[in-house]
Formats: sequence, structure tokens, C-alpha cells
Amino acid sequence: NRKLSLLLLMTRLSVVQLLIVLVLNSTTSPLCSSFTLVSSRVRTPVGGLRSSSSIAASQIAILDGSDLVSLDKFLQSENSPPSIDGRNDGKRLKKTNGKDRTASCSIVTGNLISETNSNKIRVVGIAVNLSSETESLIDNTNIVEINGDNGVRISIYEDSMARIPKSISDHDAISTCAASLVGIHCAIHDPLTQNIVKGVGGSEDEFVMTPAAPGQKKIAIMGSGEYACFLADGMSIIGASVTQVTNTNLKPRTNAPRVSILPPAVGTLSLGFASALGTFDCLVDTLADEADAVDTNYDSFDDVPTDGKSVISLLKEQHGCERYISTLSKSQQILREEGILFGRQKADKHTAQVELSLKNSVGRSIIPPKQFGALTLQKLLDGGIIYKNKKNKSAIWIQTFSFKDFWEYTSWPRDTSGGANVRFGLPVVDELDVVTNQDGSSSEIEEEMINAPTERIPGTPRPPKDEYEGQKNPYILAIDGLDELENVIVSKEKDCILFLSATYCRQCKYIAPQYTRLAREMSEGESDVLIAQTDAGRGKGKLLGNFLNVEAVPAFVLFRQGKVYGDTLSISRLPSKKMNKAIDLLSSGQEWDRVALRELK
Repeated sequence: NRKLSLLLLMTRLSVVQLLIVLVLNSTTSPLCSSFTLVSSRVRTPVGGLRSSSSIAASQIAILDGSDLVSLDKFLQSENSPPSIDGRNDGKRLKKTNGKDRTASCSIVTGNLISETNSNKIRVVGIAVNLSSETESLIDNTNIVEINGDNGVRISIYEDSMARIPKSISDHDAISTCAASLVGIHCAIHDPLTQNIVKGVGGSEDEFVMTPAAPGQKKIAIMGSGEYACFLADGMSIIGASVTQVTNTNLKPRTNAPRVSILPPAVGTLSLGFASALGTFDCLVDTLADEADAVDTNYDSFDDVPTDGKSVISLLKEQHGCERYISTLSKSQQILREEGILFGRQKADKHTAQVELSLKNSVGRSIIPPKQFGALTLQKLLDGGIIYKNKKNKSAIWIQTFSFKDFWEYTSWPRDTSGGANVRFGLPVVDELDVVTNQDGSSSEIEEEMINAPTERIPGTPRPPKDEYEGQKNPYILAIDGLDELENVIVSKEKDCILFLSATYCRQCKYIAPQYTRLAREMSEGESDVLIAQTDAGRGKGKLLGNFLNVEAVPAFVLFRQGKVYGDTLSISRLPSKKMNKAIDLLSSGQEWDRVALRELK
């Protein structure tokens, strides 16, 4: 009986380090914000602005880690140029992992120029970089001019523009724009170019199909920090169904009724949160980047590998998760790798280097996704979901490290099943072994209780035909995953025999007709024991097998009053003296007799 192996990974956190966390966290509040304003040493205008004094308000927003990689992949999915590289004559960047790259943009406010309306309409948007290297890549039809305070005209991307309600300050509008660019827009909206249709009815015209409504989206967010809560509330106000996953004691928020909160392990069965959610469209990770462990050399979200060898590919295969977005910054990554004692200084050094690179015009200019302003930013501002600008108004936006996020990541329970070491709740790569005989026959295999995987041996003979193959078996209850196990057996405290098989397992096919016969005989004998079966080789059944700690098939797990009873049995043929003895023990209410079962051949 396996009760989930949850190992708390407390890396580099000694008692002394923990005290440092508490002291720094209480005295250095800026470090607890996902986006932090740092004192600007950059005086050169960025984004083609001639004079910052002519702008009502402006901030330079910087992306420098996995958040930049996520934005670039979204832009590639739209067939838009990724953030423009001023060092490469405006050409697209070659594919890289994005770990040591930075990109920036100037987010500005001003009055919308209108010839028909004399009223001042206050707007926020991303300024256009009009340098000679990048001008050829910019769509001039997507540029709007606004007036700064001194009447100087400023060019911004129309796709980024949103009207600022009177109740919201310019600086709060800017910070909300910076914070929502990746974590909200790239998660909740589909890349618009995917919906372009051309040549209908012989016409050469193009039109945009209506994308999936945000209200149809199901989003999961890992983390409970200030930034994670902003993302959850923002996607909720736009219309998505959001689940925030955290191992902290996070309370529900009244302004976000569509946000539910789950722990990594859910319910009496301690289901992983991904299994409990079933299917979802996107996972936003504010604590880590699962792409660090695999090859991320793919351009867009459409090219995510489905090899079943990484957490990201398993999310897509098992849960229909088409998009994994990490908002991890370079500073957060440094703190994770170096620890609290040494990581903070290195993260601060990295921030200083980023500022210097901007001063020397090294880096790239961020181009906003299509309709970012209308679909995301405007709805956040109108709905009152604001990421507050709490610090120096003349500084640079850059996502630094957060001790709260660091603590949550290091204290997250780990799943070590199948030799993996991932955060609990995420899918785990695991393969089942198949129990077979040396000569491929089923008659000479010794029956044992499973302790370890048995070596696979191919070449078994053709199995007998199962009369109910491909159709519903009236004598055997099909269990499709952990949720059905909970609803049908565990919560109802049923006695049950569960046969775990796999479609690729010939030995399982040999047993199937015999198992049907056993089920028929027990049904005719008016037994109260449920006879059930699950395909443990794929999908939800595989997760169920992992939960029950089954490492090889065929296998049988017994339940008494909804709880696992005795050991997992590896039985290669039926009828079986060992199975008969196990059923007698189960039905009579006796204790499990491991010694007596081992003596049976």
C-alpha cells in the first residue's frame, strides 16, 4: 500500500539561512515584489523617444529570462517577428535558449490625438523603436501617435494601446501593462494569426476567424506570490476559469470569484493537482521553468515536442495543456541556483549589468502581441485589476527575485516515483514493465508479490480471444483513472479486485478471458466484491498505476472498504490458488497473510 512519497526538498536552507530570509524579508520589502523598480542609471531614451520630459509618464520594462522566451514563442506562433535585435541589423534572432538574453520597451502614457474629439483621452501603450535598424520590420499601419504633456508627438503600437480610466494613475497603468504582457496575455489568448483564413470561395481575401473565447479557457497557475495572484485575478476578470496551485495557506479573494485554490496534493487520495484538474489549456509557472530540463529549441507553442519524455510534453499528452508559460526571470533563476547567501549578490550584479547594456544600446526591443491592448490591458484597467506601482516613479521595471517565491519553490513537495524528482502534482515520466515467461508461455511463470520491475521478454504466443474485446464487459467494471477510483470504490468503501493491464502486454491478454470468467462466477455467487480493470499503460490509468505503486503488469490490487488491502499481486494465470486465497481473506474479513500467500505456487 503506497501512501504518496512526498519528499520536501529544502535546498540550501539551513537555520542560519532561514533567519536571513526572515530578516531580509521584513526589512527589504522591494525584494518581495515580482516586478521591482530599481534605481535607474540609464539616461539615454529608449524606444525612439526624443525627450522623456515631453511624456506624462514612462517606464522602461525589461524581460531577461524565461518570461522573454515565453513571449518570443507566442510571437512566433502569431508569425510576428520576435523582439527585435538592434545588434543584428533588425533581423530575426537565431534559435537560442534565451537564458542570457534581454529585451526592453518603453511604456508611455499621453493623450490620444483626435481631429473629431476635443476631449483628452488618456492612453497607455508601448513606444515604437524607430531606429534605422528596426524601422523596416515595423508595420506602419499599427502605429498611433499620442501627445505628451508638452505637445511632442510619440509613436506607440496600436496593438498595445488602452484607455486609462480616471480612477487609475498613469504609473499604475504602466506597471499593469508590464506585468500582464506575458503572464496574462500569452496564457489566456490564442495567437491571432492561427485563425486567419484565406481564399474562401475562390477569393484571395483574408479574414480572421473568431478565436476561442477566454471564458472557455481553463488555466492553472503555480505560485501564491503577489505576481501570481495578479495573474490569477486578471485572467479571472477577463473570463477564464483559473485554478491557483500553492503549498501555502492562500485565502480566496472576493474580487476573483472565478479563481479556485488547490494544494499540490488534492483530496483523500492525495491526487496530484494536474490529475485532479483533468484537462486544462495552459499552465503558468511563476516559481520555476520545467523547460530547463529539456531541449527548448523550438520556435513556437505549436512545435512543443510530444515525446513523452518531459513534463511539458506529458502535460500536453495527458492533460491537453497546449501551452506552458514560465514567468521566471534571470534573477529568480540565479537565486534558485546559488541559494540565499550568495544568490542575492549575484542577482543584484546581473540587474546592474542589464541596466548597463541598455545604456550601451545592447539588447532588443519588445514588440507587443496582436491586440494586447484591447483584449487584455483594457479589460484589466476597466475591471480594476491593477498591478500597483509602489516605488520610485522614475525607475526601470525589471522582474527581480522574491524570497516568498523562493521559499515556496524549495518547500514544494517532490514526487520521486519512477526515479523522477519533480514538483508534486506535475506528471511524471514512468514506464511499466511487463511480466512474461522465458519461452513466452503463461503456464510456468511463478506468481509473486511485486517488489521490483520484472525484465521484459518479448515473443509470447498469440493470446486467446476475449469475447468482450472492444465492447463493454457486463461483468467487469472499467475504472478510468483516479477520480473514478475515488468516486466508485474509495468514497463508497467498497471491496474490490482491480486488474491493472496494458494494451501492449500479451500476458494481460492471456488473462483477460480468464478474469472475465472469474468475474462471472463471483457475480453468479452473489459476491459483494467488485471486479474492476484499468488500462495502466496510458493516460489516466497510467496515473492510477503510479499512485498504486504498480511497476509491472499484469498486476492485481485488492481493496477492503475502500482502502488498499494487502500487497500488489503479480499473477500470470487464472484460476490461481494465490488469487483464491486472497479473495477468501478479503471476503472473510481476515488480516492479510503474506506468509501463507508466498507458500502458494
